[in-house]
Amino acid sequence: MKEEHNKKIAEEIESFINPSGRINSMVIAVITISIMSILIWSFYKKDIKGQISGKELKRDIRFESVKTTWIKKESYKDENGEEEIIIVPQIKFKIRSKSEKELKWINFIGIFRFTDTGKNIGEGNMMSIKEGISKNQLSEEICIKSSLGYRGPSLEAFRKNSKDWRDAYVEIYARQGSVFQFIKSFNISKRLEGLDLEIKLKTLKK
Repeated sequence: MKEEHNKKIAEEIESFINPSGRINSMVIAVITISIMSILIWSFYKKDIKGQISGKELKRDIRFESVKTTWIKKESYKDENGEEEIIIVPQIKFKIRSKSEKELKWINFIGIFRFTDTGKNIGEGNMMSIKEGISKNQLSEEICIKSSLGYRGPSLEAFRKNSKDWRDAYVEIYARQGSVFQFIKSFNISKRLEGLDLEIKLKTLKK
């Protein structure tokens, strides 16, 4: 009876082995998929646990050394061969963390708008804080500039037409994951980099 039982077990084991003595490929696939699923789930749980929610980002991010300006983005020749330039709004800042968790892989996006109408001027984004900062640490400088702006023949032309230069502001959003969280708005100064010109803002975004 014992011999028959052992023989049955041997046959069951043999059924998983092919004539060459190797484990059946189907069994290998099942085992491999199971192990990979366990590993992926483990990393996923660890990643989720370490993620910071949008509310936490808004609460724990502090802006320091904020500088706003307009900059010359590019110059080109128009259809008549005349040179034209494009100026765009830009913001630079540093982040100080107040979070108990490490701030890492935070993506910032800036949406630049006209203050009087709220109309979108352009957007800019930047993946920053890659190395991670701990509580009370200060990040490196982060720079975000708009994709679009004003077009004119020269920097000097903007001085002459400064009365038509509309006030603007930028909305800063941040995310660690898939959802962006609004953090804060900043007025864009009417200072043009490369030109000794700064105009007082008429309308401020609160």
